[in-house]
Amino acid sequence: MALVIFGFCLLLSCLWFQRITYYSVIRSELSADSSALQQALSGDEGQELRKMFVHWQLASIVLALGFLFFTNFFWTLVAGYHDQRYLLSAILAHVLWATSWGLISLPVIIKWRHWSHMQLTIGISVAVLFIIVVIVFGGIFLFG
Repeated sequence: MALVIFGFCLLLSCLWFQRITYYSVIRSELSADSSALQQALSGDEGQELRKMFVHWQLASIVLALGFLFFTNFFWTLVAGYHDQRYLLSAILAHVLWATSWGLISLPVIIKWRHWSHMQLTIGISVAVLFIIVVIVFGGIFLFG
């Protein structure tokens, strides 16, 4: 059992390192991006966000399946047999799960926030342009 736990912790440390590195890459890409209008017209941002979301879903399912064993094991011992010796281990296993899921979710969250901000910026720009056009053409028709 100790070897299984060691292997699982090794996999978690690899996952955490990979996700923190990926988060740093996404963050640096977002800070070096070009204008929101160019990104919106190209459509690449939405496609990339879709791919990231699908990857996040698959990674979340794999993570849940990985922790399913621990959840079942601790639920049987703590809730089924009322063995309180394993309560701290159960809590720690679920803290590891929540931390891992947070690290998996973080790149998608910042990418989605960036995309959402980009869409809001474009919407405001279009609205301002529309108001200017209405004012200009309204002035031409009224005073023209």
